[in-house]
Amino acid sequence: ALPTKLRLLVRHCKSKVDSINYIIGGSQVLDRQLMEQLEQICPNMEFILYYGATELNYITYCTGKEWLDREGTVGRPFPSVQIEEQNGVIYVTTKHHIEGIPDTYTVNDCGYIDREGYLMFNGRQGDVINKGGYKISIPEMELYLQSLQGV
Repeated sequence: ALPTKLRLLVRHCKSKVDSINYIIGGSQVLDRQLMEQLEQICPNMEFILYYGATELNYITYCTGKEWLDREGTVGRPFPSVQIEEQNGVIYVTTKHHIEGIPDTYTVNDCGYIDREGYLMFNGRQGDVINKGGYKISIPEMELYLQSLQGV
C-alpha cells in the first residue's frame, strides 16, 4: 500500500484492527509518525517496506522495525539483486529487469550503502533544489513537512 493510503487508514480507523497481519508498502516516502500510528492501530501486523523501480522490479526490502531503527533506509537487496553506489548514485544489477536494458542499470536514484548493507535512500537526481547556494532535498523537505502537526 502507498503511504498515502495508509494515512487514510490511520485517519479513519476508530479502533484497533487485529485482523491485519501484513502490510507491504512502498513507492512513496514513509515517515516515523505514520509507522508508529500503524503499529498502534494494527498491533498484529508485520510491516514490510520495499524499494523498486519499474525498469528493475523489486530491489530492496526491510521490516518496519528495521526501518524504525534506520530511518531513511529502504532495506537490503532481495536475493540475486546487487546494489552499489557510485558518486552518490545507486546502480542495480539484476536479472529481473525489463528487456532491453543492461544487467547493471540506474534510474538515477541517490543514496549510499551503510556498514550493515542497508541502502539509505536520498531521493532521485534532480530532486535537489539549489536556493541561494543551499542544497534543499525535496524528499527530506517532504518528511519534515509530514512531521508537522496538521499537515
